[in-house]
Amino acid sequence: MRKPRQFSWSSIVKASSCESQKKPGLRCYQNLRRFLGRGYWILLVSGAALSSGCARSPSAVSYNRDVRPILVAYCLECHIAGSRSYHSGSGHNQNQFSVETYAEVIRGTKLGPVIIPGDPTNSTLIRAIEGKVDPRIQMPHGRGPLPRQDALTIRNWVAQGAKNN
Repeated sequence: MRKPRQFSWSSIVKASSCESQKKPGLRCYQNLRRFLGRGYWILLVSGAALSSGCARSPSAVSYNRDVRPILVAYCLECHIAGSRSYHSGSGHNQNQFSVETYAEVIRGTKLGPVIIPGDPTNSTLIRAIEGKVDPRIQMPHGRGPLPRQDALTIRNWVAQGAKNN
C-alpha cells in the first residue's frame, strides 16, 4: 500500500513554478488537486474573504457618540437658531436648518428633509459635505472641506438608518 504524501509548502511553490518542468500541465494539476483535496482550499477562501473585507461589517455609528460632535464642531456655528452674531445663525436664517438637536437635523430645512435614512447617496446633507453640489452651497461654507473620516462617519450613520442612538 502506498504511503500518503505529506503536505508541504514546497509542493505549492513547485506548483506555482511548473513552467520549468517537463510536463508542466499535468504536474501542476496534480499538485493543485492534492492541495485542494486536503481541505486547504477552506483556508484559501476564508483568507481571501477576510482580506477583502467580506467578513467585516461596519460598526454601528451612534448619533450622540459619533455624529453630533462632528456637527457641533463644523456646523453649529452657522446652523443654530436665534443667534445675532455675523456667522452664528446665518445658515439657519437662510434655510431654517439647525443642527442643535437630532429632531432638527432630521426635520431638515424649510424646503424639506436633508437626510433620507438608509440612502446617503440621495441625502442632501451628504452631498453637501462631500462636495457633490454647487460650490456656493458646499458645507461647511467658507471653510475647508470636512475631514474625509468625519464625512464617512456621517455617511455611514445615514446608511445605517440615521437613528437617534
